[in-house]
Amino acid sequence: MEHIENQTFTSIKIDVSAFTTLTSEKLVELSARNPLLKIESEGKTVLIINSAINNFDDQRNLTRLLIELGIWNESINKNEGELLDSGSSIEFPDGSGKMPDITYILKEKLRDHPKSKVLLFIPDFVAEYVSTYDSLKEAQQKMEFYMKNNVPLAWLIVPKEDQTYIYQPNTEVKKCAFHEVLDSGNVLQGFKIVLSEIFE
Repeated sequence: MEHIENQTFTSIKIDVSAFTTLTSEKLVELSARNPLLKIESEGKTVLIINSAINNFDDQRNLTRLLIELGIWNESINKNEGELLDSGSSIEFPDGSGKMPDITYILKEKLRDHPKSKVLLFIPDFVAEYVSTYDSLKEAQQKMEFYMKNNVPLAWLIVPKEDQTYIYQPNTEVKKCAFHEVLDSGNVLQGFKIVLSEIFE
């Protein structure tokens, strides 16, 4: 068992290979039974447990960003995609289950998707917000995982630094201060935001 600590919470990794194989369905069921925990996996053998509780400021900031993305999706993007919050589970090709804070997926990918509690494809965009209870190191490792799986665009939002780290496959990580214009490029076409204007 591996502990990754910060000031307020310990992220726990448990190797469960000796007694079970993890599936996305099991992760969803565990999450439903333990709503105060955010439960993910590495492959099908390592369980990752984090606190799912954000303080008021963190939750408000995430909600405001999701609202802004929703407005963009309806008004500029013509509802061509779906936006999901951290309650959605995604299964990656190696069997890993992840629950990004914000996920964007083109609707055309959903047309032939089987009815399931788990999304079985690579999202077009994800955002992770390093809240009071999160480990920055763990969040950075998660972003590298997204890049290895060719997620086109991922943002790591770090309020303690007033910075967003912009990840794209085979590209050097870029930084954008909260007071600067955060541009999503060709992935979320037309979406630009200054996070300091919506975050408090």
